[in-house]
Amino acid sequence: HVDVVGRGPGLGTALYGALVLRELLGLRGGWMPAGHFRHGPLLDVAQGHKLIVIAGGRTAALGARLAADAAGRGGRAVLVTDRAPDAVPGVLTVSIPVKDELLFALLAALPFELYMAEAARTVGTAYLRVQTTSE
Repeated sequence: HVDVVGRGPGLGTALYGALVLRELLGLRGGWMPAGHFRHGPLLDVAQGHKLIVIAGGRTAALGARLAADAAGRGGRAVLVTDRAPDAVPGVLTVSIPVKDELLFALLAALPFELYMAEAARTVGTAYLRVQTTSE
């Protein structure tokens, strides 16, 4: 199970990321606004919980803090951000350094795309078919 959360322009990216993980790769998970996660499911985070936080622009610091808080409760987090936050045990940071929040939200989808392509290459195309021609 993987939760994907975002705030502001990153909320749409979180929805897309959860869709990729669930529909194309068959991983269980869901998405929600980061604020909703903080004031609800964060209380249930424990050892083994996985969280992906999309945090860019004006609200990047809030997302980084959420990822750190989840890791502090025993979970593991991937933080996709446009900043270079401090290293936090249990948080893997993917930094996409762009100034424009909307461009960040678009580019933040790339880790999901790369994960999907690598999963397809690793297990074959049993669950997903990557189209390579324009028929």
